Amino acid sequence: MLGLLLFALYSADVISIAAKHEVCIHAYMDDLQTYISCAASDQTTATNRLLTCVSDIDRWMPCNRLKMNAGKTEFIWGHSSATREAQCVTTADQGPDHHAIRQCP
Repeated sequence: MLGLLLFALYSADVISIAAKHEVCIHAYMDDLQTYISCAASDQTTATNRLLTCVSDIDRWMPCNRLKMNAGKTEFIWGHSSATREAQCVTTADQGPDHHAIRQCP
């Protein structure tokens, strides 16, 4: 029970960081997912907002004795039927301020 309470306290800070970047967050157990909705023409801006948010969370984590699992950090682009096929991109951990995006295989 104490573990869930501590997680709730930790995740409150992450939710605040996401809100600062106007990024939505979904929390389930020990998993946090950030997401954003945008028009296809705003993909670059949305990507930059998400990457900045992830970088801020990544900098916050060591201060709270946590570490982001870069191997499980993914960006997945969804789409409506009016847009082209979905893109899937993932990050490569290059330090707290350098998250590179590359196309999923």
